[in-house]
Amino acid sequence: MDVEALAHTATGALVGIALGFLVGLLTLNPMLGVIVGGVAMVVLAVAAAMFLPRGMYR
Repeated sequence: MDVEALAHTATGALVGIALGFLVGLLTLNPMLGVIVGGVAMVVLAVAAAMFLPRGMYR
């Protein structure tokens, strides 16, 4: 199991959740925040695992 890729994926997912929370809070529309957060969570989790540099901690 690649722990570093898993950490990047978790970081991307957390950023997506935070983005959805902010959108929902700023627009006062919780459903829009849930939709944006869900999409951003998936997109950022995949992008973080693919594009963030790996092997820097060895």
